[in-house]
Amino acid sequence: MDRHEQIKILSKRLKADEHSNELNKALTHSSYTESDENDNNSRFVYLGQFAFKGYVADLLYKFTPGTGTQLQHILGNLFKNEHLNTLYDSFRLEELIRYGRNFDAKAHRHIFVFGLLGFIHQYSPDELKQTVISRYFIIPNKHLFSHSDKSNDLQAQCNVISRILFQEPVFVEIVRNANGLWQTTVSIKDSVIACETSVSHRYSRLKTLKKAIKQLADDLYFIETTKPGFDAKQSLLQQIRNEKFQQQKE
Repeated sequence: MDRHEQIKILSKRLKADEHSNELNKALTHSSYTESDENDNNSRFVYLGQFAFKGYVADLLYKFTPGTGTQLQHILGNLFKNEHLNTLYDSFRLEELIRYGRNFDAKAHRHIFVFGLLGFIHQYSPDELKQTVISRYFIIPNKHLFSHSDKSNDLQAQCNVISRILFQEPVFVEIVRNANGLWQTTVSIKDSVIACETSVSHRYSRLKTLKKAIKQLADDLYFIETTKPGFDAKQSLLQQIRNEKFQQQKE
């Protein structure tokens, strides 16, 4: 498969297939000999560094607890070069980028990632941007959303993703069941996504939150937005998955 086809496939994956020519620019460095000042990624890099990063900063402000200094620390770590290089590998940009013969592309992988993020910010719909942020920034850096208690840390991670996707945090309920065990239930919009029991109050909570964060992470790719009319007896995530599969069959 040639580069042109790969660019078209990626633009479709980013729900911006009408703008594949712009994606081509976003992945072309100014050192590339056949490019001019209007045919490279410098403007997209600017968008990635400031507009996309600002979009993430706004989400952190809305949905993440902490002081301004703490949020600034989280944002800085989300966008450090070492992490951006993992996105370079995840999107297989090595096969798509263009640059001049004397340009050290390996040392500047983050530049191409910023170009890609600038394209996403400009042309991808908000739900796709939020999915990218959750999947490639929040989940791999869950350790940044730390609290003194590990179970609180996991709940904070659940809340960040849940608020981005469903506009509200998860609800955690802990009760003693008929067998005398501690039963923890994690739900979103009255729909259960995880439930575990244990003789230990703390372990029940910890085990359930681990299951919940895994469920959210595993299903993240399928989730775009919540819709009315879900059956409250069935898991919200399961309903969304079933709806997606039904659409594929049709």
